[in-house]
Amino acid sequence: MKSNIYPGNYITWGNSMEFNPVFMYLVYSQQKKLGSGTLTEAARIAKEHSESAGVIVFDEATFQPVDLDLSGSLEQVVAKANSIPTPENTPRRRGRPKLGVISREVTLLPRHWEWLADQPGGISAAIRRLVANARKDPEQQKKYAKQLATEKAFRFCNAIAGDRVGYEEAIRALYADDIEKFILQTKDWPTDIASQANQLAEDAIKIA
Repeated sequence: MKSNIYPGNYITWGNSMEFNPVFMYLVYSQQKKLGSGTLTEAARIAKEHSESAGVIVFDEATFQPVDLDLSGSLEQVVAKANSIPTPENTPRRRGRPKLGVISREVTLLPRHWEWLADQPGGISAAIRRLVANARKDPEQQKKYAKQLATEKAFRFCNAIAGDRVGYEEAIRALYADDIEKFILQTKDWPTDIASQANQLAEDAIKIA
């Protein structure tokens, strides 16, 4: 028996449970929030408000601006958005994912290479152990979480308020963990934009 539970979209088959997160997107003009929804819903909202200056669609998970082609009719815009690969519309295969390795370039000083080469199992095994240990370290995880949260706040502010009065001082306050100064610098921004920026900054700064 299949059952859907929202939010979070848990799908249950018999005694097994699979978690399929719902990916959301936020649509802003330069003055206010226009709406939110899936990528195709966000594309529809953006197209319907395309006459507004500087409409931006953000991925809610990362606050990375999404580059949507808003040319053509509403139906064409929605169709183009629907063709963009996302975690929601990418078919998932049943069973466990295949495990494999990915080759990428790493630049280190000679002494780093020498140290890695002397570790048991060789360089690749040593790097994997370092990564695994870092992922288990609460302090490292906290630093990583703070970095991600700070980057989200920066992306949003840079994309939608980069030309506004107070932007540079707000960013300095963000990286200085000064939420009061950050809020002070955004007080003259449009309400929806200031509210979102303040929330993102607070989320980042509270990670001590």
